[in-house]
Amino acid sequence: MGRSLNLDNPSTFSEKIYCLKVLNGELRAPLIQRCYDKVNVRDYVVEKLGQKRGEAILNELYGVYDRPEDIDFNQLPNAFALKVTQSSGFNVLCLDKNRLDKSEVVQKLKDWQRISNMMGDFSEEGYIYDGHARICCERYLRQEDGSVPPDIRIYCFHGVPRLFVCDFGTTNDDGSHGTHIVRNVYDESWNLLEVDLGRPHDPSVVMEKPDNLDELIFVARKLSEDFPFVRVDLYNLNESIIFGELTWIPMGGNCIISPLSFDREMGSWLDIPNWHDPIETKRQVQEPTR
Repeated sequence: MGRSLNLDNPSTFSEKIYCLKVLNGELRAPLIQRCYDKVNVRDYVVEKLGQKRGEAILNELYGVYDRPEDIDFNQLPNAFALKVTQSSGFNVLCLDKNRLDKSEVVQKLKDWQRISNMMGDFSEEGYIYDGHARICCERYLRQEDGSVPPDIRIYCFHGVPRLFVCDFGTTNDDGSHGTHIVRNVYDESWNLLEVDLGRPHDPSVVMEKPDNLDELIFVARKLSEDFPFVRVDLYNLNESIIFGELTWIPMGGNCIISPLSFDREMGSWLDIPNWHDPIETKRQVQEPTR
């Protein structure tokens, strides 16, 4: 981070997100574990939004497989996305399955699945894994011109959407993570902020205010209300919202925010009551009333 973090009396977002690494594992592990899995989270989305609204934003699911060897490529459309259900970035994007080296893909997925099933033993956020990662196949998302739809990442604090974070150049054509990424940050009224949130912003890269901004806000509010902080990732595909994922510790907490005054402002939105109290006391304060 380039400076020491005050975890005894946290005030900035950078400090408080590190505290949440601990609290999430101690207080919310079962819920986060459920919502981290790319298949299991689908039921959660429907629970929070209702069946009609929830199912409308879920991407089409072609299949779920316990083992990569179980994938029947003949039954899949020409374009699709294969993902390890508990992972970050373990994705295969296929635009033309006739050109796909299927044996290579199966071996890659086997390796990734094995790594994911071991992550709970040595990852500092190991509580998000349950050791039962699977493979899922989804519709490959693209707009009418063939481009990847805008990825809108909504930072939500105690169920309130505060920031809209839009990354450009995140995904290469082969599904790998981009290396030259621009990140523009907008407030609730879609004003571009002169801040860097882990990556540089660029005012020359313009994303127009979505016509369905109110619906994006509604979805983010409902999906975030069970967490003190969560990032709700949504795609805007031809003005239709598609759910992406939920993220609790963006960039592993190692997100340098500039200027520092904005890091403090973000920290003021996140309340971590009784940080030094025993866990049982925290549960009484933070668990929602049923």
